[in-house]
Amino acid sequence: MTKDDRVTQIGTTPPVESSPEIIVEACGLLCPLPLVKVARVIGGLAVGALIELRSDDPAALADVPAWCEARRHPYLGACREGLVLRLFFRKGDPSREA
Repeated sequence: MTKDDRVTQIGTTPPVESSPEIIVEACGLLCPLPLVKVARVIGGLAVGALIELRSDDPAALADVPAWCEARRHPYLGACREGLVLRLFFRKGDPSREA
């Protein structure tokens, strides 16, 4: 299975019902740049803020959940619009124990 096949197998319904506090556009950027963009803005957000990362890099399907786990940001899931991935997570509180 190719990376593009993994993208097309993801559903088109967002895993959340609320609107994100911020949408980080990272289409056209390859790993690790989408997460670099997130890291630049996440510090200014409140704990619990809903973040949507939009990326056309299929590697984001593995990178974003792993990054969220390492930094204690709850990962909520992904959906797609065409080949654009929409990945959702909340800003966690890194001072809290897992």
